[in-house]
Amino acid sequence: MSTRATLPGAVTRFGLYLFAFSIPVSFVPAEFGVAIAFGGWLMDGAVNKRWQMGWHMFFAPLIFYFVWNVASALASPRPVHSLLAVGDNEWPAMIMLMMFWTI
Repeated sequence: MSTRATLPGAVTRFGLYLFAFSIPVSFVPAEFGVAIAFGGWLMDGAVNKRWQMGWHMFFAPLIFYFVWNVASALASPRPVHSLLAVGDNEWPAMIMLMMFWTI
């Protein structure tokens, strides 16, 4: 098997291990692990054309929560600032939950 085909899986595994081993110690390296694992998942889909994702009923409240946050940010007095805050604060939780159901 070529390195090109196996690299995304190795990147995803490294990110998941980094997340698992660092979450009891600090949230910062755990966020890096989530971002690395998500990047590996994206690379696997782009390189190997294998998008590992299946629908789960838990996605419905997760999507509702995300849409509610975006809608409330758009309705705020400073929508751009609020949207940036939603993106800054919610991405780790969203990606962690999506990784749980997709990997």
